[in-house]
Amino acid sequence: MGVKRRQLVIRNMPFRGGLVTAGQQSSIAENQLWKMENISSEYDGMVHVRPGIKQWGHKIRSLVNSETDKLAFWEDFLTRDQWTEVDDSAGRMTFTEQDGFVQADMRPTSSGTGDWLYYRNVHGSETTPDSDEWAVRTYIKFQGLADGTPAVAEPMGYVTLTITAGANSIRRLAFGEDGVFYQSGATAWTLIASSTGATDGAWHMLEISFDATDDTLSISIDDATALTATASYDASFDTGNLMEFKLNTNDSISQYSLHLSSIIYTDAGSSGFADARVHDIIDFAEILESGVTKRYILVAAGEYVYTDRGMRQWWFPLLQVNFGRARFASYRGKIIIFDYDINSTDAVAYEWDGSTITELTDMPKCRFGKEHRSRLWTAGDRRHPRRIYFSASRQSNVWFSPEDDDDEETYSEVTEAGYIEIPSFRGLEVTGIWGDYYGDLIVGTNKGTWRITGASPASFALRNISPDVGPGGPDAMTQFGNVLWMCGVQGVANLSVSEQYGDIQTTLPSGAVQDLWTNSPNVNAAIEKDLIGRVQMTYDNPNGLVYLSIPERDGEGDSSAIYVYNVNTQNWQGPWDIAATACRAIDVESPIQQVVMVGTSGGLVGYVDYAIKSDFGTSYVWTMETPLFDGRSLDARLVPEMKTWKRLLLYIIPKGDWLFDVYWYTDSDAEQKRLNINQNVYKLPVLSSTSEVADNAFRLDTLQDGTLESEQMAAIIEIPLDARGRWIYLKITGGSTSDPEDFVMQGYELHFEADGFEQEG
Repeated sequence: MGVKRRQLVIRNMPFRGGLVTAGQQSSIAENQLWKMENISSEYDGMVHVRPGIKQWGHKIRSLVNSETDKLAFWEDFLTRDQWTEVDDSAGRMTFTEQDGFVQADMRPTSSGTGDWLYYRNVHGSETTPDSDEWAVRTYIKFQGLADGTPAVAEPMGYVTLTITAGANSIRRLAFGEDGVFYQSGATAWTLIASSTGATDGAWHMLEISFDATDDTLSISIDDATALTATASYDASFDTGNLMEFKLNTNDSISQYSLHLSSIIYTDAGSSGFADARVHDIIDFAEILESGVTKRYILVAAGEYVYTDRGMRQWWFPLLQVNFGRARFASYRGKIIIFDYDINSTDAVAYEWDGSTITELTDMPKCRFGKEHRSRLWTAGDRRHPRRIYFSASRQSNVWFSPEDDDDEETYSEVTEAGYIEIPSFRGLEVTGIWGDYYGDLIVGTNKGTWRITGASPASFALRNISPDVGPGGPDAMTQFGNVLWMCGVQGVANLSVSEQYGDIQTTLPSGAVQDLWTNSPNVNAAIEKDLIGRVQMTYDNPNGLVYLSIPERDGEGDSSAIYVYNVNTQNWQGPWDIAATACRAIDVESPIQQVVMVGTSGGLVGYVDYAIKSDFGTSYVWTMETPLFDGRSLDARLVPEMKTWKRLLLYIIPKGDWLFDVYWYTDSDAEQKRLNINQNVYKLPVLSSTSEVADNAFRLDTLQDGTLESEQMAAIIEIPLDARGRWIYLKITGGSTSDPEDFVMQGYELHFEADGFEQEG
């Protein structure tokens, strides 16, 4: 009888594994992945390119702290006390004040001319500017403007804007259907090339700046590349002496309008603005007397707190903070704003009910808080870092906070407000708190986790849960179901209530990626433990994913990657190359839905959108890398045997006419081999480009909500390997930084023959 070599198969179809980096590429299980960069998974574990981030609103740029002799302000058009209206339009102007913006509608006259002015002078104690440069950012919309180039000093059907920062810097702009013009002579106007997008009838964020030293006028539309021109003509004001809008009318114009929202002004030029680092995000809902629910999003960015009223995707300034940072909490249907300095003990807090901001003058100098048992609990007092304060019941501004740590009284019997102190051997400071976990308040330090039981100050009791794990910061905790997650210097831990005794127990689900917390200097992707306080955790309930935003040890000094944990498959994926400085699950509309919203150090705010594969318009590369395959999952005796690696069967769902690369390498090959493959194996037709779908993407079905989606068509791609070696590993990569691309892998099979494994034939 002859012998024939036995055919062996490593089957990972369907693939249900995840990311495993704790260990060695040669020893982790063969049904896991060594790398999953920019990769996510479905409920059933099927892997695909991660979702992208869709921008929400315009980029947030804040005023830079100006010198005392400089003028800078932000107008939100909520009170409008500093603006003056002069209406000489013979009744042809309709001026309305909305929630956060004004609208001016100019109609034609029956005969003659008219005009309308809206201007702002230096106000109150403001310093009169004396500068050669200025800059303005405004959210603005124009409709029905006149076309062509203006040919008179007072053009009809155009909106003109005059701005100055001093005698040498008065410049005048005209907005028409063809774009933005600057005044270049007494009756002459010159179009700024490529500025048509500013006046297309939609809302746009315009940033306009002028420098009189070289007469450079610059304009950017929605923070795109600035357009520049040389504007040397000295204009003049009608009435104002700082900023002036004007609309003219006669019997030949059509009705046109100006919609004007927030304006930032600085006489420091374009350097007076800076991208605002986003610190925190929260949602807020207010039920009006009519029964209508009005929704808001609040963002702490730079030295301001901004709000989007009514989900319009407009950012309005709500509050300028005193100490540079802000963080949010919710309490009894209101928002608590913690305003603090990261380098000192300075801190103050405010309460916002949707319309009014009230300073909480009695609150200790804390940095974060949670609602629990009708009280507001706060911590982060640098003077008393191990204290957890609690307010009086149902009161946000009644506290008991003696300065002396030796005071025997820890609460007031009159107000029933007080504090509890963590023992010093269990941590240097309170790093995070979580309200109402099975009736208890969870308190974390850098060395352990505690619970506060009881229903009133007389019964509050502090009990230790774990002496080893605790949250790295106030944003490093999240909850889903009955499980509370936290991330600290020890890894990711979760708390759960045992079924048998009802005690809270801890486990460490980060075991598969525990090397991220290693002390080894060779692990470049490890967490920068000195910045562990910047870790953000949140739970994406609709998709069953725990988001973990971490600062990597890469020298950037900021949160630089997101890892996700799929609670359905109990697997990790990542890193996602998203530099998120804030990461929160919030509710948005319309329709009402929960999304994960992120903010960046560059002032961008966006939400995770599974329909796109780009972040704020920039696409990304994805990579999957397998373990070193040697057959150990089939039989340990295969490990030392030489093998002939025959073929790879790749099971995919084609998503577009896109190319991807498959690499393989063995211990016997001199170089890595590569095959460039098109996933459109059925040669399906493709659609032309849209704003979020590349030229070579095919979309065959339209869902009820209008989303275009590919058919669920499985495909098998057979790849001949023709390789020899004791082991082999595979790397699959694709995507691009210029076009968004998708890829879905159901699983794979690896076929090989081992020299030492023969059978009778």
